[in-house]
Amino acid sequence: MSRLAVATVTIILLAPAVAAGQNLDRPTFVDDVAPILHANCVSCHQPGETGPMSLRTYREVRPWARSIARAVENRDMPPWDADPGYGPWLNDISLSEDEIAAIVRWAANGAPRGEGDEPVHERSETADGWTFGEPDWVFEFDPHEVAAEGPDEFRDVLIETGFDEDRWIRAVEVRPGDRKVLHHFILWRAAEGATYQENWMAAWTAGSKPYEFPAGSARLLQKGRRMIGDFHYHPSGEAAIDSSRIGLWFAEPEEVEKELITLPIWNAGIHIPAGDPNYEAEASRVFEEDVEIRARGGRL
Repeated sequence: MSRLAVATVTIILLAPAVAAGQNLDRPTFVDDVAPILHANCVSCHQPGETGPMSLRTYREVRPWARSIARAVENRDMPPWDADPGYGPWLNDISLSEDEIAAIVRWAANGAPRGEGDEPVHERSETADGWTFGEPDWVFEFDPHEVAAEGPDEFRDVLIETGFDEDRWIRAVEVRPGDRKVLHHFILWRAAEGATYQENWMAAWTAGSKPYEFPAGSARLLQKGRRMIGDFHYHPSGEAAIDSSRIGLWFAEPEEVEKELITLPIWNAGIHIPAGDPNYEAEASRVFEEDVEIRARGGRL
C-alpha cells in the first residue's frame, strides 16, 4: 500500500517582493519608486482593495509622497511582522534597505516624476476572475449585512461539502465580496462528525494571493467532512453586504506524494505585568518524526 508522510509547512499570506536596483543619488518615480510600489503596495492600494488610497500612478502617489516615505522608513508599511533576524521568508513583502532609501530620498528631493512613460500596473484577469481558471468546486456564502458602525463582528459559517469520496486539494482561492469590511477570512476543515475547527486550510487578508500548493503536495478533505468559513468583519462607516466565495482545485490521488498540513505554535496565556519594560513569552512544539501516516483515499 502506498503511504503519504505528512508535510508540515507554515505559509505567510503576503505577496513576494521584487528585487530591483535603485538610483540612490536622484531617484525618480518612473525609474525607481513605481516598480517598488507596484511590486509591494499596489495589491492593496488600488480601486476596490483595502488600501485607503490608490498608488498606481504618479498623479495618485505624489500627494502622499512624504507620508509614504515616513511609513516605509518606520517599517509600518508594507505590513510585515516577521522578525528581520530570521528568514528568508517565501512571501516576504518587506522592503530592502535600498528600496527604503530610494523612497525616502525621492520624497526629500521633491518627489520628481522622471522622464519617459510611467510603468503601468495591470491587474491580471482570468476566466470569471479566478486565478487558476475555472475551479473544480465553488462555494458561495449567503449575503451578509455589515452595519456601518459598531464593534468588529466574528462569525463562523458551516460549509456542507457533500463529497462522496476523499478530495485532495491542490489550490484554493478566496474571493471576498467586500474588501472594505472583510478584515480577514480563514477556511478550516471541521473535525470528524463535529462543527469545530480541526485543521487550517487557507485564508485571505489584504494583499494575500491565492494558494497553489507545491507540486506533489495537497490538503486532504475526507469524505463527508465539512469545512468552516471563519469571518472577521470591521465596519467601515458605510453599511455593506458581503457575498464571499471560495474556489477549490483538486488533484488526483496518484499525483499526491505528501499531505500538506499547518500546525500552529502559539502561547495563549500571555499576561504582561504592569510596567514591565521587557516581558518575554515563548511557545514551542515538538515535531515527531512520524506524526501521522495516511494512505491515499483514507486513514491507516
